[in-house]
Amino acid sequence: MNVGVFNDSSSEKTFFDAGGDGEGTGVDIIRLNVPGFGWAQKAVTSTIENGAIGWGCAQSVCSAYPWVVTVNNQSNDGQFAPPIVYTPPDDN
Repeated sequence: MNVGVFNDSSSEKTFFDAGGDGEGTGVDIIRLNVPGFGWAQKAVTSTIENGAIGWGCAQSVCSAYPWVVTVNNQSNDGQFAPPIVYTPPDDN
């Protein structure tokens, strides 16, 4: 599986994605330092089965388009999960 993110701001941001298994146990954390209006992608080295990927940002304000590419281990086909807008909730 690969995870990636497009940084939709002019300044560098640090994004984290955390993979968890189907039981909700954390499996892997990946850090991506992404330049302004740039993107980064990285392989997830742990096996995540029936789990999920959650995204976060080290800065208080971030706007980004994260994505995941998963692989079916039986057919070896990749499946792209399209980017979604990530905007942290307002603390107010």
